[in-house]
Amino acid sequence: TCVFDDGYYQALNGWCMKKYDWSFKKEELTFSPGVIPALYQLVEDLVKPYNGKVLTLTPAYGFFLHACEYNDVELVPSPLQKQGGAFRVDWEDFEKKAADPTVRMVMLCNPHNPSGRVWSEEELQKMAEIIEKNDLWVVSDEIHCDFVPPEHPHTTFGLLGEEVLRHSMVCYSSNKGFNLGGLGMATLVLADDDLRCKFNEEMS
Repeated sequence: TCVFDDGYYQALNGWCMKKYDWSFKKEELTFSPGVIPALYQLVEDLVKPYNGKVLTLTPAYGFFLHACEYNDVELVPSPLQKQGGAFRVDWEDFEKKAADPTVRMVMLCNPHNPSGRVWSEEELQKMAEIIEKNDLWVVSDEIHCDFVPPEHPHTTFGLLGEEVLRHSMVCYSSNKGFNLGGLGMATLVLADDDLRCKFNEEMS
């Protein structure tokens, strides 16, 4: 089945409704050969032209750094703090760095890689408030979302409000949860019409 037909949208939207209680519009759906190529392209489109920076929580997935290095963009780390056997956000540090006017994007692993933290809805809402306050874009890499235990349900970034979603790129892939890395495909939900059109042209 062609991934661009209505059947694919119905299947993915149905899965997201069943698993995460989230639905999105068909026209917001787009594709990439993988999450990694999408990271590279989004940094090129949204950060590089403005001599901007990218903020992320560290330790972080290595390709967050590689996507920035490839585009000659600085990656700003906000180190997680280990408390009570779990990694937690240093909110003072994160908010301070998000307020830097040169920072244009937050790269988020949700759930987090490599710590394994499943961010709570409250934590994600707090991140979203900081991101919205500072008018930042956010890439939410949710490729590991189907591995979470029942006692720690996944909250997709797409649930955090229309204004936040408008500046969000929510990335899914069957590579991890369904062991289908050979397909070479990631699915993105891009609510911003101009960005989605530009991204589609670049990926075609």
